[in-house]
Amino acid sequence: MDPNPPPLPEPLKGFLNDIIWANCKGLESIKVFEILGSSLESEYLVWKKWYQEERVEEVGELPKSFKEISKFHKLMLLRAMRPDRLSSALTNYVSEIMGERYVEQPPFNIFETFEETDKKTPIFFVLFPGVDPTPEVERVALKYGISIENKKFRNISMGQGQEKPAKEALFLAAEKGHWIMLQNLHLMQTWLKGLNGLEGFL
Repeated sequence: MDPNPPPLPEPLKGFLNDIIWANCKGLESIKVFEILGSSLESEYLVWKKWYQEERVEEVGELPKSFKEISKFHKLMLLRAMRPDRLSSALTNYVSEIMGERYVEQPPFNIFETFEETDKKTPIFFVLFPGVDPTPEVERVALKYGISIENKKFRNISMGQGQEKPAKEALFLAAEKGHWIMLQNLHLMQTWLKGLNGLEGFL
């Protein structure tokens, strides 16, 4: 970006601001965009229409002098002028160039994930607010005859005062082959470090 771009031209003040104008002038160092500033001024009505499209990355029609630029260069233009649409544009770009499998996350399958674990490889869930993996874990446990009802499954929500019960439950689970689920571990980071010494026991 040019630290001292020329003032924003009068015709552009109705839809652009100084920051976007500076971004556009910065792009002029790239050959494809070397006339961007003058195009914005001379074709400002077309640019204004393009700029104000809600889904500009999909339906926006660029002025004649920029219609043939590559998809990658369009990403650069969006980064400069419509950064709010960049995430969607990047998703479209990666999907088209590399394939949908790179942008579409397959649904989570707890049974497939479980196959990758063992007694020394636990599962850690990093969750969004309001998401509870407990039912999924219980589904897998039931497949192996493990449940809260038969006391082979223990679910502890970590917090103040739960350090000792959790450690005792962990030792019991290791000894008996039971399962233990510890929730809200982010609240107990110091306590977690103490589990390193349990490796030989487990």
